[in-house]
Amino acid sequence: MKLKAIVVCVVVFLAGQWVAAQKAPAEAGPEKKHKKAAAEPGGTKKDKGIGNPLPQKKFGDPIAEHLVGPEMLMKGGAKTIGLTVEQEAGIRREMQLASARFKELQQQLGQEVEALGTVLSPDQVDEKKAVEQLDKVLNLEREIKRTHLQLAVMIKNKLTPEQLAKVREIKAEQARKAAQKGKGPQAPASVQAKMEKLQAGLKQGKQEGRDLSALKPVLEELEPLLRDGRFQEAEMVIDRALGMLGENK
Repeated sequence: MKLKAIVVCVVVFLAGQWVAAQKAPAEAGPEKKHKKAAAEPGGTKKDKGIGNPLPQKKFGDPIAEHLVGPEMLMKGGAKTIGLTVEQEAGIRREMQLASARFKELQQQLGQEVEALGTVLSPDQVDEKKAVEQLDKVLNLEREIKRTHLQLAVMIKNKLTPEQLAKVREIKAEQARKAAQKGKGPQAPASVQAKMEKLQAGLKQGKQEGRDLSALKPVLEELEPLLRDGRFQEAEMVIDRALGMLGENK
């Protein structure tokens, strides 16, 4: 399932038309359209005292663009980059260690998020306990992000300048193809897998009649991160949502 379709399904699942209504740009009425067209010859409007509009900001992940993620070494990537047998063996060993650490941290994160939900559930919430529990969640998210970064830095440091140049060529080609197709950045396979797991958990929760309203702000936080290619941050949010669903086990 394509990531874009999954995101749409997840957001619509809880937020529905409300989210779309909040985020949709207001359309100019007939009078405003008339003024805009008449602002200057040719129907082009310029802001007085400001000059030409600034170019639209291009979003992306400013960290990931300088690193080499594990996903680049899968499906023939190691051969394309030109890894030696020793390099590939060393990187795979580190990836296995990191994977075990991720699993441990994600289990802990799910437990702490569930505990945070319990603290927040009463009509009157103990503010001190809520903040202390939130700190536990944020500390685990920080440790997961730190582990991601350490793995990516380790992989980059094992590559030669020639191999890094090849990595940059691959990334540039991927960006060019994505731009031609009018698509946003491609999410790593791990993020797509977690999105599918999240969608399945939401569907099951609805079938079981569970109250999923607490997930609504989390999903709204997730959508722009995925759209802008900020996948490391998005994965933190997905882990939090899975923890709230009890799926991070």
